[in-house]
Amino acid sequence: RVLPGHGDPVEDAHGRIAELRRAARAETEAVAALLAEGPCTAWEAARRRHPHPEYPPSGLMHALRETLAHLDRLVLLGRATEGTRGDGAAQFSPATG
Repeated sequence: RVLPGHGDPVEDAHGRIAELRRAARAETEAVAALLAEGPCTAWEAARRRHPHPEYPPSGLMHALRETLAHLDRLVLLGRATEGTRGDGAAQFSPATG
């Protein structure tokens, strides 16, 4: 039994962990699909994921942090590369080869 910091107690800890891992992998795949649209910064990828103009600034900052984590994971897995644009911003692209 797990007592999370918020929400109800979790009776099946292993099942919940598996569920969270599946969700994280699905989100990483969604970010990988965004890279197929072309190279982008973490901010541009976050806006591609959440294009809603009414999204609050706090939501956008959360989306940016989450998107960057998935981009970093893709780089670590060798599925994306990180470079630097002419303006100094980090840019992510799908890995080739």
